[in-house]
Amino acid sequence: MAQIFPTISEPGHDPNELTVGDLEVLDALTTLDDSWTVYVQPLLGWDQPDFVVAHPDYGVCAIEVEDWAVGSRRRAGDGRIEARAAIGWEPISGAPCTAAARYRTAILGLFHAEPGLIEELHDRMIVRGIVVLASYTTADACALLRRPHMVDLENWIKVWGGQALRDDPVCVVAGHPRPARREVSPIFLDRLHEHCTQISNTARLLVPN
Repeated sequence: MAQIFPTISEPGHDPNELTVGDLEVLDALTTLDDSWTVYVQPLLGWDQPDFVVAHPDYGVCAIEVEDWAVGSRRRAGDGRIEARAAIGWEPISGAPCTAAARYRTAILGLFHAEPGLIEELHDRMIVRGIVVLASYTTADACALLRRPHMVDLENWIKVWGGQALRDDPVCVVAGHPRPARREVSPIFLDRLHEHCTQISNTARLLVPN
């Protein structure tokens, strides 16, 4: 079982913050073995991904989860996502692939924050970003979110359906059903762990009830 930080029962963590889709994704991530570490809603600057998953051989994956019901969203002609409203459709704020790209950039920034560590980042796929539409198939999720013209940072982001994560979580978070081992700096993983546990937990304790 993967190591989870913080645990749902840990003081300062409100399980009500997790949607049904988040909990389904977390259930799938916990089936990873204990060489994997899962950070639940860590703070990355001004952003807060749903999950960050780390492994000493396969790197880091930031996960944006969307708990959309199938048929409740569509892609408009201009590429924006619209939500079904009482009458017609309304554009939603934010974009899941853009959010996942920001998370990935923030994690890469941890390399820059440590003198000399950026020189070890030869393989930029050590840090990945993905979007999981918990109720969708991967084909339908990609059809909804993969716009014809995406900014460069979004092209690094993969889109998955929830069933794919439940069927093969290693493939989804590591990027391949039989992932190759990568040179992941232990210093970076230690820094990530410190950042995701201490900073996020401190921030939670400072938030008034």
